[in-house]
Amino acid sequence: DRDIPHRTVIRSLIKKAWEHHFMDMTLDMKSSVGKISLTMDIWDDKSMRAYAGVTAHYI
Repeated sequence: DRDIPHRTVIRSLIKKAWEHHFMDMTLDMKSSVGKISLTMDIWDDKSMRAYAGVTAHYI
């Protein structure tokens, strides 16, 4: 049982990894030579839970 990290540890590691990735991605976009194109999609499921997806394309 000691080899398996607690769920809060996993959550913290994922959050730190995402924050690092987000900062890298932000710097890449700020220094991109071209323009940034955004696409957005909004939908809901059968239970009426809403979802939104945003995709950015850049060179």
